[in-house]
Amino acid sequence: MWKEFLHNLSIMSRHHVFSKIMTTAAILIAAIIIIKIVDALLTRWQKKIITKLKKVMPADVSSLETKITIIRRLINAAVYFVALIIFLLQFESVRHLGAGFFASAGIAGIVIGLAAQNTLSNIICGIFLSFSQPVRLGDAIIFKNEFGWIEEI
Repeated sequence: MWKEFLHNLSIMSRHHVFSKIMTTAAILIAAIIIIKIVDALLTRWQKKIITKLKKVMPADVSSLETKITIIRRLINAAVYFVALIIFLLQFESVRHLGAGFFASAGIAGIVIGLAAQNTLSNIICGIFLSFSQPVRLGDAIIFKNEFGWIEEI
């Protein structure tokens, strides 16, 4: 029984498809492990900082949680993007595409930024507002001689 299994496994390992499946699984597992480690480190750091911050400035706790959430999502997106590029690099037919992603990431960022200017500007403005916090929820503001309350950012 084991002899047959090992024989079949050696035959499968000679096939190109099996090798690609194993490499893909390794890439996916590595990406998930990296994300879990980053999440664990950020959660640990967040708990430590928040307990200290609650004693000194309890009003700033929600702002810090928002910032850490944004950082966590950006890191997760970056890890998945790199995993996708590494996944593409294992196939000969799309290797030039994966290598092109690495080589032209800056230019692609500029092109995508120009193409989706309005959408990306709103996202980037939201990130800047959450980090710089010139206004907070519940603040009273006057804009162009109009008075109002900040209800949503």
